[in-house]
Amino acid sequence: MALPSIVFMGTPDFAVPTLEALIAADYPIRAVVTQPDRAQGRGRHLAPPPVKVVAERAGIAVMQPEKLRTVACREALTALAPDFFVVVAYGKILSPRFLAIPRIAPLNVHASLLPKYRGAAPLAWALLHGERETGVSIMRMDEGLDTGPVFHQASLTIAEQDNAQTLHDKVARLGAETLIAVLPRIAAGSLQATAQPAEGASYAPLMEKAMGAIDFAQRAEEVANHIRAFTPWPSAFCLFRAARHIIHAATAVAVDTDPVAEPGTIVAWEQNSGCLEVQCGRGRLAITRIQCAGRKVQSAADFVSGYRVALGERFISPSGPATEQH
Repeated sequence: MALPSIVFMGTPDFAVPTLEALIAADYPIRAVVTQPDRAQGRGRHLAPPPVKVVAERAGIAVMQPEKLRTVACREALTALAPDFFVVVAYGKILSPRFLAIPRIAPLNVHASLLPKYRGAAPLAWALLHGERETGVSIMRMDEGLDTGPVFHQASLTIAEQDNAQTLHDKVARLGAETLIAVLPRIAAGSLQATAQPAEGASYAPLMEKAMGAIDFAQRAEEVANHIRAFTPWPSAFCLFRAARHIIHAATAVAVDTDPVAEPGTIVAWEQNSGCLEVQCGRGRLAITRIQCAGRKVQSAADFVSGYRVALGERFISPSGPATEQH
C-alpha cells in the first residue's frame, strides 16, 4: 500500500525532527511551506528558516509565501493534491479553504496535552506554571486556535533541571516519533479523533522580553520556574549594581523558610555547591549560572570572585528601585 502524500508546513527548529522523520520514513512530501527568509543577527543578513534548510537538502520543493491566504497559494497547494497537511509550528493561521485541501486531514503536532496550553508558547508556560508533565497532541486542525479534535497524545515528565531549550528538544523529538507511529492508522481510518473537553482549556501566548523580569518577592519555586521558562529566550533578568544581569540556572532551596532579609538580598555563598543564595519572598534561590549584559555566561563562583560579591548586597527586581542596597 502506497504511503499517503504530504504537504509539510513548519518553520523553526522545533519542526525539524518531524520533517526529518517523514523524510526518513520515505513519505512522499509534495512540498514544504515555510516562512520567508528573515534578517538575523547584528549584520541583519537574510537567513533561511531551519525547515527550509532540511527541505532543500532533501531536494523537496519549498514555498515561502509572505501571505498564505491568496488565491495563488491555494491553487498551488490544491494542485499538489496531498492526502495530509502536516503542520508543526508554521506560524500562520490556515483558513477553512486551506484546511479543506488535503484529502484525508490537516494535522497539527502541538506541544502540549490539549486542551491545556493552546497557542504559540506551550512549553514555556508549562514551565512557568511548574507543571510536572507535558507532551504532544496530534490533532485535526479546525478554524480555532488549537481547538480541533485529537487523534493521539503522548506525554513525558518534565525534569527539575529542564529549561525552555531542553524541554523544547525533548518534545520536538517526541512529536516526530508520535506522528510517525500514528500516521498510518490515521491514513487507514482505524484511529479516530476525539473532541477536546470543554473544561481545562488554557492559552499560552508568545513570551515577550519584558516578561522576563524576575520578581524576587515571589516564592523561591516560582522564581526558579520563571528562570527555567525564560531560558534561553527571552531571558530572565534582574539588576545588580545597577547593571542588567541574566540568570541562566538556579534552583529553589529552603523553600519552607521565612525570609530573613529583603527579597533579592544575597544571604549565603555555598562554596562547596557553587551556589549563590538569594532571599525570595519565601525560601531562597540558589543561583549557579549568571551573565552580566554584554559578557559571557559564568558560574556563580566566577561571578562571586570577579565581582567580589558581599553578603547583604541585593539583586533588584527591574520593577523596583535600580540602585544598589547594602
